[in-house]
Amino acid sequence: MKSILSSLILFSFMLSVSAKPGGTYALTGKESSIFGIFQADMKAFPELYEGEDVNEYYSRFKAVNDLEGDRKLQLGEELKFPHTDKSKEIAEAELVAAEEKARKEARIAARKAARLAEQEAQARRPSDNESSTNQTDSGYGELFGSDMPGAYEAELKQQRARTRAVNRFEQSWLPGWLFSRKIAQLTDEHMAELVQVAAGEVDERFAQAMKLHCFPDQKICIIEFETPAGQEEYFFFAIMESESGSVDYYALEKGLSFFGAGQESKLVKWRSVWSATDVGARDYSDLKSFMSDITRDG
Repeated sequence: MKSILSSLILFSFMLSVSAKPGGTYALTGKESSIFGIFQADMKAFPELYEGEDVNEYYSRFKAVNDLEGDRKLQLGEELKFPHTDKSKEIAEAELVAAEEKARKEARIAARKAARLAEQEAQARRPSDNESSTNQTDSGYGELFGSDMPGAYEAELKQQRARTRAVNRFEQSWLPGWLFSRKIAQLTDEHMAELVQVAAGEVDERFAQAMKLHCFPDQKICIIEFETPAGQEEYFFFAIMESESGSVDYYALEKGLSFFGAGQESKLVKWRSVWSATDVGARDYSDLKSFMSDITRDG
């Protein structure tokens, strides 16, 4: 070991400079040895080396940086520190968190854009007086009455309230019911219960529009909902059991659309009662494409 270290002595040693697993270290000219750099890193980040075999990791470190033999290193040259199991786990968790944050920010931005578009559209609508005059002149006043803007606003509020009720059922009650009961396959009895709850949570029209499609050979059951009227309402919700017995839950959500443009739908994967991940935008809204999509993703 002494002969190996003596062949690697290149620079004067400085403990205060270190990298970490998964990162790089640039030679400063103040190091005493390669092994000294490695030791300094272990002292600076002991939690990242937890459970690692020091000799095995040092061998990987030398192999990654081609340090076997008498290769001479240059000032400023970067040495790569391979990931340890712990550092890789942390890096992957940070990546997942960053992706989730980006998806949430994109979702918030999309909602703001939708609200802004709605406000702009509302601002372009005629005032009560203008609307009343136009209706009378065109004959619509006699048909709908002079209070048409007020009726429109009431209808809009009613639709928004219904969309919120649909969202609560599809994105809160239904996942909670499935995860709490650990349901892998839906039966007619399950569906009867869902229809009854949906009628109370939303309304009878929504409940009676629900359909169950089961494919036993593929261990997939899909609930089909009425055509979504509001953003984030679901086209479908699927329960898919794998060969290992694990269960995945997917939903196809209505996407953003402005005057015919935008994404038609969005695939969502439910991971727990309170956690759903956006898989990405989709350009379909039919059952066959949805089933094919979740089979590929699963």
